[in-house]
Amino acid sequence: MRFFIVIFLLAAALTDCDAWGKYTDENGFKFFDAHLQTQFINALKKEGIPFRLREDGTVLYSPKDDARVSKARASMLDESFVPSVHYEDQNFEKRFIEKLNSEEIKFGIELREGKRWITWSKQDDQRVEKIFKSQ
Repeated sequence: MRFFIVIFLLAAALTDCDAWGKYTDENGFKFFDAHLQTQFINALKKEGIPFRLREDGTVLYSPKDDARVSKARASMLDESFVPSVHYEDQNFEKRFIEKLNSEEIKFGIELREGKRWITWSKQDDQRVEKIFKSQ
């Protein structure tokens, strides 16, 4: 029996498959935010980058397209990044909001997966960092 397992693993290695018969010569990426994932897939289609989707939604693509996929992914992250913070303790959140207001920093409250996230613009990020350091 051990002999057959060794033969199976050896055959899988020689055919670029893993032990379950799936090809291993693909790279993959998945945004856990459903909206970003949809935008990512649309960006790949727009750029004409071939890919396929795994059952869990992970985008699989050829390693030869890695630079193009990385560029599309980085562009999306730059466009979608919004600095934010979440506090489990409502008192910490309240104090942080008071400090934002006292510094006249515009902010928003975003709900993600049932949790409140305080967001602000990239332009105010350094000013907000000073608030974090003062806490």
